Amino acid sequence: MTTGNLQWSFAADGALRYPPAIAAGYVYVASDSHVYAVSLDTHESVWQTDVGGWLSIGAGRLFVASANGVLTAFVLSP
Repeated sequence: MTTGNLQWSFAADGALRYPPAIAAGYVYVASDSHVYAVSLDTHESVWQTDVGGWLSIGAGRLFVASANGVLTAFVLSP
């Protein structure tokens, strides 16, 4: 970024309290109640789920660790 101009933004259902995770052309962002997959090409949400929390990506999966102690894993599409 050389100009500091806004490139794009995404509005979620609530505060995005957790660091984003990036893989395979998507940025994954989480609120306390949802995870969103946002396309880096279109800047639109292409997928969301009703689980929120800390994000981590590894072994072809998106892991979500929620505040209530549940770890949820989603298989990432190639």
